[in-house]
Amino acid sequence: MSTAIVEILAERFRQVSQEGWSPEHDDQHNDGALACAAACYAAKAEDQQKDRPTLDGFPPGFWPWDEAWWKPADPRRNLIKAAALVLAEIERLDRATAKETEAPEPEQVWSNNGEEFSFDSLPELIEDSEAALGETVYVGTKRPFTASCFIRADEVIEMMGERAFDEAGEFSDGFPNTTNSAHEQLDHLLKAWADHHGSVGFFLVEDVQEHVLTESDMES
Repeated sequence: MSTAIVEILAERFRQVSQEGWSPEHDDQHNDGALACAAACYAAKAEDQQKDRPTLDGFPPGFWPWDEAWWKPADPRRNLIKAAALVLAEIERLDRATAKETEAPEPEQVWSNNGEEFSFDSLPELIEDSEAALGETVYVGTKRPFTASCFIRADEVIEMMGERAFDEAGEFSDGFPNTTNSAHEQLDHLLKAWADHHGSVGFFLVEDVQEHVLTESDMES
């Protein structure tokens, strides 16, 4: 992966922190304006590399916003801006989809010993463990993990410093000297990578309660 990926992420953070294009702001542009703006910067980069550019200092005719927001630079920088705007539009679409999807009901899990919650229902527990009338079993609410729960930018940065010290000793003091913004960018990237590639099959169980098996339970 080249440094261009990092630059695109840094530009996205700049748009949020300096331009005020927060997720809430972006969600208002549900008309494809972000994608359109990205296309304009990409078109500008293409035009700049022609023998006879045609756009001059003006944005393309399909620029979606006020001309004051048109801030082109050199071709490479324009492509970085375009990619960051594409990223913003993808994230907006993902948020819109998530809002339309109903949150799942909390899942219950059952145990016959209060330690291993390996049954998805009470009938399954009764049948598989041959539980008896009057026996005490346990029910709790499943809380799943995401892979991003297990990775943090500060730990990676700390590891870099420790490895640098192993190689260079005291000459590496102060390394890596990262800004808060850079720290946030790395954390965002690591967590996104973890959730995209990591599959978590384990979970916590909360709100555990005892349940005494009744005749109704046995009949079911």
